[in-house]
Amino acid sequence: KRKGASRSYVEAPDDEPVDSAEEMEEEEAAEEDALQAEVPDVKEMTSKQALAAAKRDGIVLDKSGKTSSGYQGVAFRQECAARPYAVTDRGTYLGACRSAEGGALLRVLSRRHAVEEE
Repeated sequence: KRKGASRSYVEAPDDEPVDSAEEMEEEEAAEEDALQAEVPDVKEMTSKQALAAAKRDGIVLDKSGKTSSGYQGVAFRQECAARPYAVTDRGTYLGACRSAEGGALLRVLSRRHAVEEE
């Protein structure tokens, strides 16, 4: 706080005053929104992006030796070049993904979401 200031503020990194804690919270929320905008949709993730996201969030992808993709509930479809991996869980179609790892991540995230809703 500077002496003689009529309102409270904190110093920002560039030494420009910020009016209040509320403004700081708004700025943090805007930064978080911008970060979220940079994160690709799970269905569009490359293998590398999906594996990194799973590792970052502590998610273990369900591997399978019985599917062509190597992951449970994720099947390779030749006819769709843009998103060749169809994802299902317990008979429910979840969508198509760019990579098998993205499909496996989508499946795990959909299960987590279903558990949270219960």
